[in-house]
Parts: sequence; C-alpha cells; structure tokens
Amino acid sequence: MLPGDPVEDRRIRIAGRETSLNDTRGTGFAVLGVGLDAAGSTALAAAANGLAQALAPESVATLAVDSAEVDGVTPLDAPDLVEALGATAGEAFVVRPDGLLLCRVPVADLDSVAASLRSGAAPAGAELPARPAEQVTEDDQRRENVWLGLSITLDQAPEDDREGFLARLALVLGSQVDRRQFEEAIAAAADTSPLRVEELAPQA
Repeated sequence: MLPGDPVEDRRIRIAGRETSLNDTRGTGFAVLGVGLDAAGSTALAAAANGLAQALAPESVATLAVDSAEVDGVTPLDAPDLVEALGATAGEAFVVRPDGLLLCRVPVADLDSVAASLRSGAAPAGAELPARPAEQVTEDDQRRENVWLGLSITLDQAPEDDREGFLARLALVLGSQVDRRQFEEAIAAAADTSPLRVEELAPQA
C-alpha cells in the first residue's frame, strides 16, 4: 500500500469483540504499528502521543497488530490486515481522517511526521515502488487536490473563523448545484466512513 491509497474498512476483533477498523480508528488520524516487540510498542505509543499534541485538536488513535501489548496502544486481532497493507514488522502506518494513507515509516521515524506536516513536505520513509501513473484515476487526483487545498486553507484561517469559513465554502459550492445534488452531498459528508469522490461529486 502506498501513501494516498485508501485504507479500506474491514472487520477486526478487540479483546474478543468484533468491530470495524473504521470505528476503532475514529474520525481523526490513526497510527497503526505492525509486528512490534515491547520496545517497539512503547515507542509507538510515545510517538503517537507526540503526534496528537502536534495535531491538536485532531484526535490520534494508536493501534497495533501482531504486536506486544502496552498501555496506550489498542491491540487488534486482524489476521488479514498485515497482508492487505503489504506491511513488514516494525512499520507504522499513519492514516488521515479521510481514510487515506498519509505515510508508512519505521516506528523509529514516526517522530518526524509532525514536522513534515508542519512544513508541508511528505514524511520520509522506506523507499517504495512508485504507483504506475495509469492506476491514479481522475477521481483519486481530484480527491487529493481537494484535501490538500482545504487543509492548507484551514491552516491559514483564523482559529475562531474556521467554522465560518466552512459554512461560507458550503454556501458557495451549494449554489453551484441543484437541491437534490446538495442534499446528496450533505448526506455523503455526514458519513464518517472514508469518503469517496464519486459520492460527493454532483451526478449528472
């Protein structure tokens, strides 16, 4: 799995209780460690806590699969998740609130993620194969552009006017579609599962 790919929801178990990955990671960021020993899990918890402080008020869920259990990390029973991620032991995956993979890095490099986000640079990690250009669909690129543009603008907006900015943006965009399309867009935006561009885009 490469940065920018959607992290698909799947059924998992926590302490014997079945739930879903999306419900567990919540609506904020999530950090998922894979194949960690006790020291690695402890480092994951510390790095995720630092990331949460840097991203406040965004929440950061700290999860791990096939890893030693430590305080502050939710252990997942998800046998097929490691394969789906294409993960190797010692890696950490940072998932954005919209369900896209922000980056995958060794747990030891997680501390650099917050600084990368502040600078606008891509977090560095192990070298990964580039995704073939033909696999990047127009909808994928549109969603990425929307995320980046909205994220940058929200960062620049005064903290006491971010809700106002979002309301004004909704009014501007809503004026460009008919009532049915706007209602469908509202319903799609209210869904806390990973958003898909085709659900938000006006239908002809």
